[in-house]
Amino acid sequence: MAGHRIIGGLTAVCLAFSLVLAGGCGKTQKTEAPQEMYGVVDLETLVKAHPSYTEYFRLQTEYEDLLNHYQAEQKKMLHLTSAQKKLKEALISSDAQNAADEEYKARVRIRENELNQKLQKLYAEIENRHNAQPGQPVMAGGGGEDNTQIANLHLKLKFLGMNGEEKTQTKQALQDLLNKRYAEIPQDRWTEEEKKEFMEKRTAAKAELDAYAAQVAEEIHERQRQSLQAAGSVNLPDADSWNSQWEERVKAKQKEMAAVKEIIMNDIREKAAVIGEKKHLDIIFTSYRANISAEDVTSDIVNELVQGT
Repeated sequence: MAGHRIIGGLTAVCLAFSLVLAGGCGKTQKTEAPQEMYGVVDLETLVKAHPSYTEYFRLQTEYEDLLNHYQAEQKKMLHLTSAQKKLKEALISSDAQNAADEEYKARVRIRENELNQKLQKLYAEIENRHNAQPGQPVMAGGGGEDNTQIANLHLKLKFLGMNGEEKTQTKQALQDLLNKRYAEIPQDRWTEEEKKEFMEKRTAAKAELDAYAAQVAEEIHERQRQSLQAAGSVNLPDADSWNSQWEERVKAKQKEMAAVKEIIMNDIREKAAVIGEKKHLDIIFTSYRANISAEDVTSDIVNELVQGT
């Protein structure tokens, strides 16, 4: 009613209700200025006593759970993003490449030794026919340095995806090094048949070793490719889109809470106006004020709220 008002004394109360009690209520104007009469309420108690508080509490619990879930998912996203980045960096690091090089050289060296032993045996058999001292290993030419260069060139051709003149030059350099592996056939004492026999075996061994080296390089390359693919197989969503979706869910829940809160606060204001009229109160505070005597009308408004259901 005009001339009377209900004022909230707290800007924030339990359950995040920041609305204040305000509105006209009280007694009819008199010709004499009456002494103002005050009331006070416990707003938290009124809110909890409202029939719709159960609904609000449910929404508030869902809202808090939603926020906790959002924060947990954010941490999970950050962890996955960081782990994925570290794994990719490790797979393409110099240490990983060095490990691939060493694996390649070790595996090719083992196969080379196996083929070498077979050729050495044949070489020695032919030399023994002529009562000659067997020569040096027939596939050991070039030494360890050449083997390292061969490994590097194989991996370079496989991993760097070269083309044009650079690729041609690299292939030629690789072929030159491969050709240096093989010992020369003694021309002065071997028969043509022996030379042919050994040349065929040596050519076959060379082709087998070259094919095996290419196979090993391909296997290492494929394994690295699959590892990189696996590192990126966790399909992380776009960060902006992901955050926007979560924010929409949070805002939707806040909107539901606000709607119920408005119903509760409007109802409390109406009931406070009724009690203010009955008790001829000029102002109803939501907290006690110093040096002001006020009647606690919390239970009266609670009764109005309960009876109004």
